[in-house]
Amino acid sequence: MLAASNWPREARAEGTDDLARLRTQVMQLYSKGKYAEAMPIAERYVAMARKKHGENHTEYSTAIVKLAHLYVAQGRAILVRAPLTGRRTGLDGYD
Repeated sequence: MLAASNWPREARAEGTDDLARLRTQVMQLYSKGKYAEAMPIAERYVAMARKKHGENHTEYSTAIVKLAHLYVAQGRAILVRAPLTGRRTGLDGYD
């Protein structure tokens, strides 16, 4: 078995630590009201979580929810299909 330090940099770049780092950055920017600055980071978080875990994993769902909160905070309410349940959910509180 190869140690993580022997993996190519690209493989390590999309690891769990990077997902945690992106999640933390999104949450920090959100708490400071820097929604527009957080959007591209949240989108990258979603893409990386999908690539690493697939759409039926809680990390991907967490990423989608964080992105959705940014949309709502900017007054851009959206309707999504929750990946784990398949149920349509109005993120602005209205179904």
